[in-house]
Amino acid sequence: MNITLLVISVIIILFLVLLMTSINYEFYSRTKVEINAPAEFTFQRTLDIDVMKKWFSSPQLEFIGQENISGYKNEIGSKWKLIFSSKKGVRMEMLETITDFAENEKISFDLTDPFFKFHVKMLFKENNGKTVIHEELRGKSGNHFFNAMMRVFGGKSRRVKKEQYAILKEIIEAEFSTMDESE
Repeated sequence: MNITLLVISVIIILFLVLLMTSINYEFYSRTKVEINAPAEFTFQRTLDIDVMKKWFSSPQLEFIGQENISGYKNEIGSKWKLIFSSKKGVRMEMLETITDFAENEKISFDLTDPFFKFHVKMLFKENNGKTVIHEELRGKSGNHFFNAMMRVFGGKSRRVKKEQYAILKEIIEAEFSTMDESE
């Protein structure tokens, strides 16, 4: 009985410590991938909705598409609804607001939902016909519990990002090599 009480007390204390240290926690992730294709091709394919459906999904969520709310494609300040579906069929939406854009060079945007706010910055740098994509993602929640979950599952989120970019690399390189062969 005393051991059980001690174990429960330790679990509660650990949970409270995790919760308290997560109050101002900000999730941060950097991803870098080199793709054997020029920046113009890489940039266009990365932002293509049909290609995004293949690489922008995760084990929990499938990217379905986007709907325009206001503004024009890639216009700074334009707003888009990104639509996802969970593996159980539950629809989830995030609001995307474009914050920076330069054709074939960069795109930055804020992603928000009722629980989280993320800022994503993607840079495309070409060198000798290859493109390096640098993605920087910062996120946090106004909810301490969700910040704690981001702290706990941050490593998994970073692994999923690397897997997504590996898929993107595979898609773009396959498309580019096919295009290159047909010329």
